[in-house]
Amino acid sequence: EEDALADLRRFGRRARDPAAVRAALSKLLAAAPDDGTRSILEGELAAQQAAPAPESFEGPPSIVRTAIDAQVLETMEQEANRRGDHAAVADFLEQRIELAEVADVRRMLRLRRVAVLEQRLGRTVDAAKELSAQLAETPDDVIALRYLGDVRERSGDPLGAAELWERLAQIAPTTDEKGEYGLRAATNLIHGGALARAREALDRFASMAPRECVVELRAQIGRQEGVFAGLSSALEPLAGSS
Repeated sequence: EEDALADLRRFGRRARDPAAVRAALSKLLAAAPDDGTRSILEGELAAQQAAPAPESFEGPPSIVRTAIDAQVLETMEQEANRRGDHAAVADFLEQRIELAEVADVRRMLRLRRVAVLEQRLGRTVDAAKELSAQLAETPDDVIALRYLGDVRERSGDPLGAAELWERLAQIAPTTDEKGEYGLRAATNLIHGGALARAREALDRFASMAPRECVVELRAQIGRQEGVFAGLSSALEPLAGSS
């Protein structure tokens, strides 16, 4: 807490905006986890309220107020993480993403929030939305593409996952990676019942992937086509009698 308070004082002096510092302290006070922390924050807030008003400042304080808000949210996120409140961590990360102006920082926060949403809270739909938002900014982000592919696989969307593996195969720098992603695309297409697309994907990536894997996937396609053909034959008499 002392480090966070020191940062708030520093930002407040730079902004010449004690109201922003008091607002930040009030946010921290509302989220205080114990009496000791609450006592420290109450003392600091009282000191800020008793401090004399600063001289007028002609610079743009909104920039520094944003920095203060970001610092407060980071502190609150860390405290929520310490007490294991993963839902609060996800909420604070969402607010930090909205404030982040640097693309790399925004990406880092998004990936961290995705991990919390999916792994800690089981909110796969929200995790997928966050990854989609990142891909809207950086369409060829390999980590985001892989992560979203995994999320879609685990959430029962094999055709949606296949689109991402095919995209990764297109942009992969090595033959081995192209083969790996191509096989994952074909596997998901088979699971999604898109057998013609799966066969086409195998034809494109067969030369880049291990032969035994290609043979096994072709066999899976053949077995599923046989099942569909058998069902079609069984239904023909019913169709004729209707």
